[in-house]
Amino acid sequence: MPRFVYRKNQASVESVRGPLSRPASFRDKQDGRKAPARITSFKSSFDEFNPFKLLDHLFEECQHRGEALVAEGVITPKDIEETKSGKGGSGVLNVGLPAYVILNALLRSAKADSDGLILRDGCEITSDNRPKNTLFDWFFDPLMVIKDQIKAENFTEEEEAYLQKRVLLISDPKRLKATLPHLPSLNERKQAEIDAFARRLQGITKSISRYPTSKRRFDDLVKALSEELERAMGGSRSVSGSQFQKLRSGLVRMLSQRSMGKTASIRGGDQEAQLTSDTRAA
Repeated sequence: MPRFVYRKNQASVESVRGPLSRPASFRDKQDGRKAPARITSFKSSFDEFNPFKLLDHLFEECQHRGEALVAEGVITPKDIEETKSGKGGSGVLNVGLPAYVILNALLRSAKADSDGLILRDGCEITSDNRPKNTLFDWFFDPLMVIKDQIKAENFTEEEEAYLQKRVLLISDPKRLKATLPHLPSLNERKQAEIDAFARRLQGITKSISRYPTSKRRFDDLVKALSEELERAMGGSRSVSGSQFQKLRSGLVRMLSQRSMGKTASIRGGDQEAQLTSDTRAA
């Protein structure tokens, strides 16, 4: 039987055939000199939305909405004073206002058919670019569930306004009736659903206070709203002061005229009495 002939000189064979050529993209990947562009953009999206930037968006929107509500008289001086004193009070500022802002973002996102949360400046937070943070997970995923439920409910404009005020005013019936004179007629099921949405949003909002720097940001918000209230009350005080001056001058004028009339009548009475006495004496 013939024997197999083995190659003894491997270098000579490679010199004849030449080394195996590999694609340039494969060599770059092996050397680690070129990373896929998809991963780079994916990492940059995480840098764009971090928890502190989201807190900036939230409290800026709270200040914007809060100043408008102060001008409308929905947020009262009592709400601000109770919050500044640390009593908590009605909870309109520390719970109701942030929940009101988040609800508006959910309504905006549901109407735009977004997969995530659309902020006031147009930025969109989705499950891909959201911060990978345990504290953030506590309220982002439940908010997405609430957004889908709101979208499925398809509320009317009156029902949306009622839900917004119910979230803001912590379900205070007297203040609800004052801010919404014409309450929508709701059946028991719809009323229960709106109440459940309001309670869940208020509960999720309370978890935001666990974020670092949220206390400082909230104090700045209360200070800004207090200054806005002072400006609004200052204008009303100046108007009421001018009206009071007009009323006061009118009263003084009227009293002076009455006093002059009384003096004249007294003088006339004295003259008549003098004439009567003179006649009797004659």
